[in-house]
Amino acid sequence: MQLRNNASRVNHTTRSNTCPNCCMPIYAPQATKSLEDDVQTPQKECEGFESTYFSRQRPLPTKCPVCKNPIAYPQLNENQSAVLLGRLSGISKPSMNSKVLNLQALNLNENLLTDESLECISTRILPVSRGLLKLDLKGNQFTADGVKVLAHHLPPTNITHLNLSGIKLTDSGLQPLARCLNLTSLRSLILADNLITQSGIGSLAPYLPDTRIAVLDLGCNQGIRDQGLAGLSAVLSRTCISELILAECDFGFQGLQALTKVLRKSRISHLKISRNRRIGDNGIKYLSEYGLKNCEQLTQLHIRAVNALDAGCCALASVLASPRCSLRVLDMRDNGITNKGAFALNGVGFGLLETVKLGENDITDRGVEALASAFVRSRVVELSLEDNKFSDVGVDALVMAFEQARRGRMVKITW
Repeated sequence: MQLRNNASRVNHTTRSNTCPNCCMPIYAPQATKSLEDDVQTPQKECEGFESTYFSRQRPLPTKCPVCKNPIAYPQLNENQSAVLLGRLSGISKPSMNSKVLNLQALNLNENLLTDESLECISTRILPVSRGLLKLDLKGNQFTADGVKVLAHHLPPTNITHLNLSGIKLTDSGLQPLARCLNLTSLRSLILADNLITQSGIGSLAPYLPDTRIAVLDLGCNQGIRDQGLAGLSAVLSRTCISELILAECDFGFQGLQALTKVLRKSRISHLKISRNRRIGDNGIKYLSEYGLKNCEQLTQLHIRAVNALDAGCCALASVLASPRCSLRVLDMRDNGITNKGAFALNGVGFGLLETVKLGENDITDRGVEALASAFVRSRVVELSLEDNKFSDVGVDALVMAFEQARRGRMVKITW
């Protein structure tokens, strides 16, 4: 294995376009800074099913880097969408019978589809797509009426993954969808970045115990707040939810307190509550003491930008040493953590953690040296420290820790 430093290398994504003016290829670059073992990940083999994607990938550059002219990317309008959907369903006229489609995934994200297209999907494509498992409709322009039509045709299907994020779904649009959930095959429901409030959660929560939903994403619905989370928490112990995403839902200590009380009785193994800054260090202390200490099924905790501060980090570090704490992934980026929090993590040696993300904090050289020492003797395979306040002294400590740790396991450190 060879040490690799990617600090000056730019990895280009496979997404590319051609400038209409000078015909030069356009890429969306992504730069990385890391030390990692130079081991190539084997390509995943084709699973032998058909997927159809008509999604605008973002972000892409708005100007050609060569000729500096603006670039207009292709986008489906309503007429093109109708033609496309008609071809998918094998329909040239509404009166013709549809053939059975061999689709397992249909991605129509970010295409500005309206209720007319959603009605076409619901009435013409879903009934003949018996093998369809994934339906992605993110970022379109549906109203409550369109979602109601989809909800009516959803139960007979075998769809297990439904993505309705970013469609400005309101509480009134959520109600018909909630009422049909117990009749569907859904395992994953993505409702992020909508206009759902605590009232909508009140409509959704009573139906969740009778569903098989394991992944529920309600992130970026800032109207949920404390009361909405309390209503959801009341039924969590009777659901199948194992991954719960509540990032940026504007709840604080009271909402987290209600969630913590039922955390041990639930099946949640992945909890993402990032960017809820009203949680504060008191909320993380309460979660650590009454939730994490005896919660053996919880393996991933994402608490980025919740104002945990050093007090919250120290409380969490004390729980990592508990024999009943099973955390493997911890994300505490952007929490105002200083060397004091780093020393607390060093004292417990990261516990059972395998991935630790501490970027965007205020850790200096001394704190990085403490983390590097803990990294060597821990199980951690990925340590992230981007955008902290350390110098080359801290970098040297990380490089040395990398060299020592890689003798026993594959590791990665980023800064």
